[in-house]
Amino acid sequence: SLATLQKLFVRSTNLWSISDNAEGEKSVEHCAEWALDQLVALYAGSGDNMRAVQLLIDGARLPFDKAKARAMRLHAAEIMAEKGERSRAIELFLQIIAETTVSIETIRKVATLCEQENRATELLALRLRELELTDDPERRLSIRLEISRTSGQFEEKGGRIHSLLATWRIARATGPRVTGSPGR
Repeated sequence: SLATLQKLFVRSTNLWSISDNAEGEKSVEHCAEWALDQLVALYAGSGDNMRAVQLLIDGARLPFDKAKARAMRLHAAEIMAEKGERSRAIELFLQIIAETTVSIETIRKVATLCEQENRATELLALRLRELELTDDPERRLSIRLEISRTSGQFEEKGGRIHSLLATWRIARATGPRVTGSPGR
């Protein structure tokens, strides 16, 4: 039942915070992870997606290994994106991308969300990152065209100088390939 899972989760995380040397058939880490996974499935299954998201975010703060914590945060961001919380999902995805290497699929997913939310600066940074990671010549051309289109939209909103400066700053932040200044 839900109450039993909640108690197991709370007790195992409390024990884990005190010491991970508790004796038993299963480790406190295993019990906490299992209870968390079950609770997330129950909340998501009952339509309480934001509670599932909050549990995943809170769970990622527990002393799980970095890969497990990152997977929890990615899962939370994916649920938010699916349920229309695109802006919050983008913020969480961008935090994860800034901290670690992610798949090209994740970068594309976040870029699509940024496009839907009209977040041109983040979209440009993501497309530049994708360009760095892509080997396929046809896809590289497609990405360059998307960058050009997005830069054009950016120019319409902020003018040419602002667009050039923003593109230069994004390129400087996302890779070592850019040298010099925007005026050279």
